[in-house]
Amino acid sequence: MAVSAAPPGDTVIVRAGEYMGFDVRVVGSASAPVLFLDEPFNGIDTVTSRQIKDLLRERVAAGATILFSSHVMEVVEKLCSGLAIIHHGRIVFAETMERLRARPDFSSLEDAFIAAVGREELIHAEDQSWLAG
Repeated sequence: MAVSAAPPGDTVIVRAGEYMGFDVRVVGSASAPVLFLDEPFNGIDTVTSRQIKDLLRERVAAGATILFSSHVMEVVEKLCSGLAIIHHGRIVFAETMERLRARPDFSSLEDAFIAAVGREELIHAEDQSWLAG
């Protein structure tokens, strides 16, 4: 898999599944850089994941706006400056990572996510017998 730049001025939209076996086209021009990425690290090997992260950081440093969805809170916590948690189609939490980390009760983004969506989601997860092995 290769990671490359998109033509200048493009808005790039990449959905989950488009990464597998394809040339990942991320990175717009500095003049109109907007990227929408759906689960960009899903199923990606470690080396390609690092390449994508490096390119995303470069684009942000150049002024790009990058929006991506992820279920992996550790990645969001490391890469994002702001976040919105969407639950059942509604934004239930929105904050900058800087403000979130400054909260005295902050321990991790995963804990903040669970607090935002509610404990009942954990109860439903316990009903999934396949998790037990």
